[in-house]
Amino acid sequence: MVFAQKNRLKTFLVVGDEKPLLSVLSAIATIFFLISISYQNTAIANDEPEESDVKVAFIYNFVRFTLWPTTAFEGPVSPYTLCLVGRDTLGTSIRSIEIKKARNRSFSVQYKSSVKGIRSCHIVYVGDWHEKTAEDVINSTRGLPILTIGDPDGFAERGGVIGFFKEGNRIRFKVNLQVANRNRIKISSKLLRLAVIVNEIESLDR
Repeated sequence: MVFAQKNRLKTFLVVGDEKPLLSVLSAIATIFFLISISYQNTAIANDEPEESDVKVAFIYNFVRFTLWPTTAFEGPVSPYTLCLVGRDTLGTSIRSIEIKKARNRSFSVQYKSSVKGIRSCHIVYVGDWHEKTAEDVINSTRGLPILTIGDPDGFAERGGVIGFFKEGNRIRFKVNLQVANRNRIKISSKLLRLAVIVNEIESLDR
């Protein structure tokens, strides 16, 4: 049963761009169900989808349902630059996104040991909880067309665009619309229906 769930998780990640948006939305909704089941069954943990695989699937679909201003790219098929900042928590799972396309754009994955150079990224993922790193990412991308995604607690409330969080044994995500608008990126209402919306921006110093 869980093996079948893992295969469905892989299918979710490789949904092609030719699929209607409604089908993709259905796939996104399905992932919440699969995560809920797989993470709750701790007795067979070795058969569960890796958390990193789940997050990469989410990241891929975040991009599919986000629009950047055309000026953010050099050309109509220029790739998305996905930058991983701080400690690598996605491991080899991120490789699956390197062979995918979203809106006719491929992905170029870059690893950054610091925030230096992230202003040229389209997506920035912060995978570990280091307040200084998160603060630097948020400050460095302020007002720029960059989708920031983070694992740290309260990442979205503190100025990131999307933050992962756990609800019981499920992985969910929050979206800060104020920051998305400030960064001039538009997130589809289809994706927002599955998110927890936050707008209060708390100080990282708290």
